[in-house]
Amino acid sequence: MAAVSELLKSCYIQFNSLIASDGLAKHNIEVPLQAWKDELGRLRVWAANLNDQTEISSLDYHLRDASHIKDQILSLLERVKELLSDLTEVLEEDTDKNLDPYEGVEGLGD
Repeated sequence: MAAVSELLKSCYIQFNSLIASDGLAKHNIEVPLQAWKDELGRLRVWAANLNDQTEISSLDYHLRDASHIKDQILSLLERVKELLSDLTEVLEEDTDKNLDPYEGVEGLGD
């Protein structure tokens, strides 16, 4: 089973990468880029709050006696990671379509 801290770090990396990409900026009308940055900030605050409640700054250590909560947190972080991956794929496909808008239509792109 993955450690909460490892999964959280992976989510941070994906989130930062997504925010830094041009893909989200192109959809600023639907969801402003600042909203994505705010969500990343909320994730960081949540993780920091867990660490601040104990002298030992390890999410996994903090949850050592609450395996059911740890499992739920792992499940939620896995879901966040999947959603970020899916969003990245969709934005990359959108970028690819914009490169050749006539791809797949005979006679128009030639």
